[in-house]
Amino acid sequence: MEISTPQVTLAAYQSDPSVPARGALSLIHEMWGLVEHIKGVADRFSAEGYLVLAPDLLSGVGVDPELGQELQNLTFSTDEVKRAEAQPLVREKLAPARSPEYCQWAVAALTAVDDRLSSQAGVGEHVVVAVSF
Repeated sequence: MEISTPQVTLAAYQSDPSVPARGALSLIHEMWGLVEHIKGVADRFSAEGYLVLAPDLLSGVGVDPELGQELQNLTFSTDEVKRAEAQPLVREKLAPARSPEYCQWAVAALTAVDDRLSSQAGVGEHVVVAVSF
């Protein structure tokens, strides 16, 4: 799905509960981005009755889910050489996320996610933020 406001546009993964939502959760991904693991975490919270939005906070700086998964796989490889080679690549690819401009964008993006969740039926002020590790 896409979330769009005058300030930001971003992709997000939404997982809807099969029962009326007992609240909502903004799920913030790890440094790997919106990889399959994060979608699985969102689905598990949704199975417990929560509406979940997991925003893609890194594609805009060049770390799309495919690259994020590749970086994660390299970093956790059983091959020591691959792990060592991954470190400078990870730093290079994530460097744009350390800029003040990115930080301003990310705050606006997270605000848009919160506003989207708060506006959903039955959610109101029952919104929490979780960071996945």
